[in-house]
Amino acid sequence: DLLYATIRRHQPEAMIINNTGLSAGGKLGHIELDSVTFERGKPEPLNMEGAPKYVASEMCQITCDHWGYAREDLNYKGAGELIRQIADCRRYRSNMLLNVGLMGDGSISLMDNAILDVVGRWVAYFEEAIRKPAPTGIEIEGKPKDFILKDGCHYYLFCYDLPMVADPNVALNSDADYESKFRLPEKICTVCWMDNGGSVSYQQDGQDVIVHTKPYRYGRSLVVRVAKITVEK
Repeated sequence: DLLYATIRRHQPEAMIINNTGLSAGGKLGHIELDSVTFERGKPEPLNMEGAPKYVASEMCQITCDHWGYAREDLNYKGAGELIRQIADCRRYRSNMLLNVGLMGDGSISLMDNAILDVVGRWVAYFEEAIRKPAPTGIEIEGKPKDFILKDGCHYYLFCYDLPMVADPNVALNSDADYESKFRLPEKICTVCWMDNGGSVSYQQDGQDVIVHTKPYRYGRSLVVRVAKITVEK
C-alpha cells in the first residue's frame, strides 16, 4: 500500500502493472493495479464484475528463449506463431509486448529483423482490425479459434486455419469448412477481405449469418485472415 501510494502521489498518471513473475500471470491483485500481465501465457478474459475501474491486460513474448540477445540461442519462434498470439491477444483486448534483445552494438540480429518484417507485413494488412475494435463475445459455430471484434458499424471476423487450394502436384490441399456461421443482430451491407479488398459472399436470414470464407489461392497464406463486415447504421 505504501509503495503504490507513493507512486500515485508523485506520478499520478503512471501505470502500475503486476509484473510479478510467471506464477501470477493474469491475476487481478491490488486495487491500484492498472494492468495485469499474462506473461508468456495465453490471454483470457478478465472478470471485471464489481471492479471500480477498467484494468488493461497484456501478454509478454520473446522471439527466442532469452529476453536479451544470446548468440547461441537458436530456438527462434516462427512468425506465424507470433501472428497467432497477437490475434489471440486482441480477442480479449489484451496488448502484445514482443521483446527483441539488442546486440552489443545496439542492432538486432538478422533473424529478429526478418521475423519483425513478416509480422509487420501482417499488421499492415489488418491494423484497423487490431487497434481499436472491441470483443463481441459472438461465437462462430464449430470454430472456437475464430472470433469477431466490433467498432461502430464494422465487425471484424478473424479466421484461423484457412486452407490453400492448388494443383495437387504442387502443394498440399487440406479439407476444411469454408463457412463461418454466427448470429448478428444488424443487417449486413458488405463483407470484404481486408488484405486485398476482395468481396466475400455471405447469406443472412434474420440474425443467422453464413460467411463463405473461401480458402487461399496458391501464393497466399496469411496465418490469420480478417474479413471486414459493414452493417447498416
